[in-house]
Amino acid sequence: MQAAPNNNKPKKKRKEEQTAVETEKLHLFCKSELGSKCTPSDVLFVPQSSRIAVLCREENSGSIRVLKFDVDESNTGTLLTRVLGCSKLKSGKLTLLRTINCNAIGRCGTFDASSLAERFLVVGEFTGGLSVWDLEANRKVYEVAFHSEIINSIDGCGGFNVDRGPAELVTGCRDGSVCVW
Repeated sequence: MQAAPNNNKPKKKRKEEQTAVETEKLHLFCKSELGSKCTPSDVLFVPQSSRIAVLCREENSGSIRVLKFDVDESNTGTLLTRVLGCSKLKSGKLTLLRTINCNAIGRCGTFDASSLAERFLVVGEFTGGLSVWDLEANRKVYEVAFHSEIINSIDGCGGFNVDRGPAELVTGCRDGSVCVW
């Protein structure tokens, strides 16, 4: 008997498939050095803006650094610009807009428990506390201490219309507890 032919050869991709794969590759748009004293513990896109919030862990304190992408009219419609809700991105440049000094060090954050108009940043802290920040006014608007150890993860949802109820948060702590706020 003859051996069956080997049909496991990779098939040549059609042009449409090649294009789709190429557009899904990651590209480094820009990089910003925050300095050796800042260790980012979380980074978040500020909704519908060309900004990024960075939760920095420093020697004995923490900070929130707000960075901005530079805009370029010649770069049209990358996926990142559509997700951020800004016009166009220039590759290669991030600018530090402000640094907000915090007493507690932030571990994780979310914008998902506030409206797009407010864009409050909720931060889970290394001490187990939870704080809400208004990045436009550079101030803390709310804080509560509940967990006894570090909040490792946080997420939020809803509450933007009367029919949807209040905004809710969920936190996960090192002690194994999960809380819905």
